[in-house]
Amino acid sequence: MSTSSRAPVSDADPYDLEILADPSTFHRHLRETGPVVYLERYGVYAMGRFDHVSAALTDWQSYQSGA
Repeated sequence: MSTSSRAPVSDADPYDLEILADPSTFHRHLRETGPVVYLERYGVYAMGRFDHVSAALTDWQSYQSGA
């Protein structure tokens, strides 16, 4: 996947036991990587910044994943 016109890609695994034990490093990585990050291992997009997550949850019609 090219990152030139798409979200940055991360190979981080949010279900790794070390991350589950202390997710703060992963959360910081997510926030610093970009507003939307593609988690390559699972083929999904993630958001870690409060303002973006809040907007997505408030305007779920625009951000729905089932469309």
